[in-house]
Amino acid sequence: MEFAQKLKNVMEKESMTMYRLSKETGVHQSTISNWINGHSEPRIEQLKKIAWALNVPVWELIEPTDPVKMYESDIENYSNKNLAPLGFPCDEFRQHAINRVSLAVSRLDDLGVKEIVDFSEYIEEKQKKEKDNAGK
Repeated sequence: MEFAQKLKNVMEKESMTMYRLSKETGVHQSTISNWINGHSEPRIEQLKKIAWALNVPVWELIEPTDPVKMYESDIENYSNKNLAPLGFPCDEFRQHAINRVSLAVSRLDDLGVKEIVDFSEYIEEKQKKEKDNAGK
């Protein structure tokens, strides 16, 4: 599903009008109309504002919903090469995640990469605490 359709679906689900989305994001209504009609797509800064206004994670607006299609589209430009050489066993789901994150990192500036690293460290720590608490 393309961004335009996802945006329409989420706006409908949240009963969000173009006018209200425009007011909450500071983006002109004509720009939002172009997104909804598939004529253009938002920049990352705008995408974050849209996700916040619609109360959804950014990935819900941009990721394909079918993991197989997402995997194929992500690696299409890389001749189906494994983008993340691994030194440990990895199931298909984790390999897909590694490939997806590798692509994302390749497209981000240094601040974006730092945010990914910080978030992954946060998740690791959270899971460690949950595991420790479950063992008590």
